[in-house]
Amino acid sequence: MRGLSSIMAAIAVFLTISLSSAASAGGVVLVLSGGGTRGLAHIGVLKVLEERNIPVDGIVGTSIGSIVGGLAACGYSSSELEDMIATLDLASLLYDRKGESTVPPGEDASAYIQSILRLEFNERGHITGPLGGLSGKRLLEKLQQWSARCPVLDFFQLPIPFAAVATDIVTGEAVVLRRGNLASAMRASMAVPGLFSPWAIEGRLLVDGGLVSNAPVLVARELFPGRPLVLVDVTARGKDREDIRTVVDIVDQMITIMTQRNVQEEIGFADLVITPDVGDLPMLEMAGYEEIVTAGEKAARASLGLIEEVASRGGTSPGTIPSGAAVYVADIEVRGLGPDLSQDVRKRHLSWIGRPADPSEIIQVCSDLRARDDIRTADFWVEAGQDGTAVVVLNVEKEPVWEVAARGYASNLNPYSSLYLDITRRDLFSDGDSLRTHLGLGEQWRFDSRYLSPVREGYRRWEINAKAGSRRLTPEGSEPLEWDRYSLAWSGIYSRGLFRASLGYAGEFIQFDGEDSTHHGPLLVLAWDGLDDPFDPAEGFSASLSAWWMDSSSLLARMDLLWVTPLGERWRLLVKGGATAGDASRPYHSVYLGTREELLSLASRPLAGENAAWGGVAFRRVFQRSLWGTVNLDILANVGQSYGPSWERLESAWEAGLALSLPGGFLNGRLLAIYDDRSEWTFGFTIGRPLWDTDPMP
Repeated sequence: MRGLSSIMAAIAVFLTISLSSAASAGGVVLVLSGGGTRGLAHIGVLKVLEERNIPVDGIVGTSIGSIVGGLAACGYSSSELEDMIATLDLASLLYDRKGESTVPPGEDASAYIQSILRLEFNERGHITGPLGGLSGKRLLEKLQQWSARCPVLDFFQLPIPFAAVATDIVTGEAVVLRRGNLASAMRASMAVPGLFSPWAIEGRLLVDGGLVSNAPVLVARELFPGRPLVLVDVTARGKDREDIRTVVDIVDQMITIMTQRNVQEEIGFADLVITPDVGDLPMLEMAGYEEIVTAGEKAARASLGLIEEVASRGGTSPGTIPSGAAVYVADIEVRGLGPDLSQDVRKRHLSWIGRPADPSEIIQVCSDLRARDDIRTADFWVEAGQDGTAVVVLNVEKEPVWEVAARGYASNLNPYSSLYLDITRRDLFSDGDSLRTHLGLGEQWRFDSRYLSPVREGYRRWEINAKAGSRRLTPEGSEPLEWDRYSLAWSGIYSRGLFRASLGYAGEFIQFDGEDSTHHGPLLVLAWDGLDDPFDPAEGFSASLSAWWMDSSSLLARMDLLWVTPLGERWRLLVKGGATAGDASRPYHSVYLGTREELLSLASRPLAGENAAWGGVAFRRVFQRSLWGTVNLDILANVGQSYGPSWERLESAWEAGLALSLPGGFLNGRLLAIYDDRSEWTFGFTIGRPLWDTDPMP
């Protein structure tokens, strides 16, 4: 018995020593620096810590470090983070390249989004913006979607306690964000000045935290006293003269100069520094992200012994901080909206009062507000009181009262080269309405003015649209044609998700060949916009149908279809098609196949008829993905057919060729080489997108 007791005692001592050793291994607090897409190396470091079962007791991040760190704090594994990055279209997210709800249903959204100059004014005519080249609105929505896994108001209640660091652009102070909307905290922390618009939180205008604390070691030391700190530093080391080629390189170099000093001031307070070899990668370059992640993994493996030794100093890992008492809502305050709309928003959510604050409900309200075309951003914070209650503050930034944008289109393929000037006046008669005027100057002139009423419940509104313009074209085998069209239409618009519809009445006045004529009738437009990007779609489907019952005797209509699907990481398949029906008894109501790039080689010599149909396919090779968008090569083939009144065949055409494109909100250019059925080559270019004429309809 005594021998058995001795054995049991020995086992107990052994287990005690082993458990004590395991407990002392503890964990580390990660400090993740800023550095643009170089910060994807943080994922590689997280991967190694997961493999070695080294607990992460907390995360403090700046800029890209706040995004990777915030998502890891939500419980995403390194493999999940890699998958998220692999499917991320950075250019589309950053440029907010999604068709606005103010774009007429069925029309090309890219023509309305593109601009080469944009200015914003207040009611007094003073310039108020833009404050950055990129608003990051879609990026916020993506971060909101990802962070919905753990809806909390206190970031220390996440699976891994977390804090983000931003900079107050007014005072120059570092701002530690650890409460409120996690997606907003990440968005504020990565707002690179000049590139991204600042983000307002609790009355402070915030930009990238890297300006004052790119490696926030001292913040981490204060938030997690006594815990071992491991800094992952991906701060850029500076560029040589030959590496500075674009404005992004200039901004990157400027930020590097500013951040290197504050990094050196804090780096010495870390227990361990891991420096992945990410070279001189551009700040927002997405190509080769796998190598960036691998660089972080290699650096962590090379320092694994040191990581484990540092972790052992911290004792037992504390784990997730226990949840505090629920915060009860005492009131709701809406800021940034007019009195009527503010009161309406508050009334619809009075049920919150007296209940524990629900982050998911509050975040959804903000998302719904951001969906309105007259609201730029919507966020929230919670102002705590002394009695355990709080006021939920919904903070809204509206679109500017005045907005002026200049854009253009140029091509040697067709006569539509123009300079466009867009002027928008919001809140003209009531809160949420707008008057949008487009003026096109070129070989053909165009004027378009649309008054849009405020959006009502269910995303319903109405519009009055006045148009005027000249039309000049030379159909294949015909003399040049020219006419002027003036039209006025009233429509009710309904939107639900990706579907939009309008129903109204339109009339037109035509001047052609010395004669005047008028026509009128009901107008219907149905549209489905399922493309992920109007400039450079990677996947999705769009369809539109426009129909005008002219003079209750003729149905003029047009249908367009586009389907895009990825074929691996670098290839896409695009299939397009459509048909249009006109009235060949009047040249200005005839159908002209080719005038809207149905077939590129027909742009200057369209096929005339009463009806037409077309289709096309393109295999797209994506060569480069970056902040500026993508560089694509299309291998394309298109066919088209014009028809008579009874859909009897008139003329057909086909073409095949190559198109090298640089889609984007600024240049949006293409170089084309097209071979057609007449055994002729067409070489051309396009820059920008035109506002297509809506022939044969008003």
